[in-house]
Amino acid sequence: MLDDFREVARTLTYHAPHIPVISNVTGEVADPDQLRDPEYWVRHVREPVRFHDGLRTLRAEGVVRYLELGPDAVLTTMAEDALAATGATAETATADATAPETAPVFATALRHGRDEPRTLLSALARMHIDGGTADFSAALPDGAGQVDLPTYRFQRERYWRPVPNGTADVRAAGLGATGHPLLQAVVETPDGELLLTGRLSLNTHPWLADHTIAGSVPLPGTALLELALLAGARAGCDVVDDLTLETPLLLPASGAVRIQLAVAAPDDAGRRALTLSSRPADQDDEAPGTVDTWRRHAVGLLAASVAPAPAAPPAPWPPADAVPVDVADLYRRLTEQGYAYGPSFRGLHAAWRHGEDLLAEVRLAAEQRGDAEGFGLHPALLDSALHPVEELFNADRASTDHTPDTVRLPFSFSGVRLFATGATRLRVRITPTGPDTVTLTLTDDHGAVAATIEALGLREISADRWRSTHSNDSLYRLDWQPHPLLADQPAPAESWAIVGPDLLVLGDDGPEPVSAYPGLAALQAAIGAGLPVPSLVIMPYPGHDSVASDLDDIPVRVRETAHHMLDALRTWLADERFGTARLVIATRGAIAAAPEDPPADLTTAPLWGLVRAAQAEHPERILLLDLDDDTSSRHALRTVLPAAVAAGETELAVRAGAVRVPRLVRVRPDHEAPLPALDPDGTVLITGGTGALGRLVARHLATAHGARHVLLVSPAGPGRARHRRVHRRTGRPGHRCADRRL
Repeated sequence: MLDDFREVARTLTYHAPHIPVISNVTGEVADPDQLRDPEYWVRHVREPVRFHDGLRTLRAEGVVRYLELGPDAVLTTMAEDALAATGATAETATADATAPETAPVFATALRHGRDEPRTLLSALARMHIDGGTADFSAALPDGAGQVDLPTYRFQRERYWRPVPNGTADVRAAGLGATGHPLLQAVVETPDGELLLTGRLSLNTHPWLADHTIAGSVPLPGTALLELALLAGARAGCDVVDDLTLETPLLLPASGAVRIQLAVAAPDDAGRRALTLSSRPADQDDEAPGTVDTWRRHAVGLLAASVAPAPAAPPAPWPPADAVPVDVADLYRRLTEQGYAYGPSFRGLHAAWRHGEDLLAEVRLAAEQRGDAEGFGLHPALLDSALHPVEELFNADRASTDHTPDTVRLPFSFSGVRLFATGATRLRVRITPTGPDTVTLTLTDDHGAVAATIEALGLREISADRWRSTHSNDSLYRLDWQPHPLLADQPAPAESWAIVGPDLLVLGDDGPEPVSAYPGLAALQAAIGAGLPVPSLVIMPYPGHDSVASDLDDIPVRVRETAHHMLDALRTWLADERFGTARLVIATRGAIAAAPEDPPADLTTAPLWGLVRAAQAEHPERILLLDLDDDTSSRHALRTVLPAAVAAGETELAVRAGAVRVPRLVRVRPDHEAPLPALDPDGTVLITGGTGALGRLVARHLATAHGARHVLLVSPAGPGRARHRRVHRRTGRPGHRCADRRL
């Protein structure tokens, strides 16, 4: 063959390359004359391909961008691993001054099963945004112009200090330190029980966000197993005899969850029961007994074993008769079913079918390898080892199958033993033992057993049911809760002033003396004449009886009161002499703070929204106060107001002498409760009604709930045409839809 090849090679015409070429024969930069020698190409056919040496040469030359022009990402995967290993060697062995300081960027021009133009343009775009030169003119139509992109979306500079992932020394609080990245503290009770605790969030453990299933981010079942193995190691039990996962532990997009793993004292056989629970971390400060948000996620049993690690007989890897599995197609099918794995959890590099078994090679992502030593068996690595299970159970399911979307989740682990810790690469053998049960054997690159799982039980559930397991913890309502503000303590020495007519008769209940002024201008004049600035300046707005009043007069009074309030706020905030004083806006019945309260007064209720906006821009300058008609409420102000200022409260409601403060409380809607029926003859008010969302709500109310009168309220804008469009689409006789622009 070589002689025939040499004969053909000598008939060709060779030219010097225009760009440098790395020779696969030598692994070095090729000499132009060398590439024009037919004998070189004969050697190229026969001699080994020095791919790794060529990558080292490129790295030494400062190359940081790699574009593969082959039919798939085969060489890209090899190059990523090779350069990662080379980089680690360079850091530990030699200080290579020519090594690039930035991480290399890889892109592939073609991918099996993917749209070719999109894949090619994506690869060029990746090179381009990293600083490479790409000519996109061939992809543009003739005469296409250029448009300058806005720069502010791309030129960002972060000023927030990074949040450290570490935790404080738990030993200072009398706790034991585990040294584990997920559960940092442990407490041992006198009767031999253990309690391991920690906090998890996508901020402190961002790699967990790469484990997204059906739109949620559950803590992987492999992480729960890792915690059970940690507990077993602390308790002297080297076998997780059983671990049953009851409820998914979903991580919130913001905030954290607190995790507790309780290990009971050993029974007569030396086995120890465990329970893993969690609760939102923002409820740690709640008073005991006020919330019941601990949720149990897993129960299990730990045991001890005296059996040695099983010895794996030497065998070629993979076996000669193993049939390769298309990993890219496997991940495509997983994505279609709702498994949106990110880079940290895409550790499956190769897979094969061998009889009824599945074989796989998994590797931990480069970003996670530095933390592997802190884990017994990194959850991302073990989770990747479970991905080929899809090939066992769903390989024949067509992508056009119209069965409901389902997700297959780990349900139980039995007989789990760990023989080596800190692994970053594993070989996996998965053997089916039942309809939804498999056995796993995990070995290192030399065939030594790292871990065994006698039985992994899987459960297939619909994606809709999966989503329904997550209670909505993001829905809140405002609740006016009783709050003692040291009302029984003597009032501190301070001075009050009342501005405007004292229609609430507050002056009789303040500290002596209480000065009254017809307006802020009069108070400013008195301060200019030498009066000390009062500690509290009260401005009463008693409101009116909306029920007995003429309804046509209410809008006029609302505008007059709001304009008066706006002028007063501007005057107060502009005068620097009031910087140490607190302005108290006192209303009566402007809010419904107690269940027995009547509807809010229509005249003064808008003032609370206006003042809240001013409070947000000028903290610690204004206090909102709402009273009832009970005289004991006015008598309580002498101590309540100073205590509220000292406590940093911004809003108060005093009812029958008792203080209430606003707090956000979680709402867990009862999905089984019947929805309230709408009165078809009543009018439904939709604020922001002429916007896109408002139009959808109006259409839904008309078509699904039979609302016949809908009032759309929006800021000033082109609402008339939108209102007509909503009216046309509701489309039933007798329906009325009106818009009001403010």
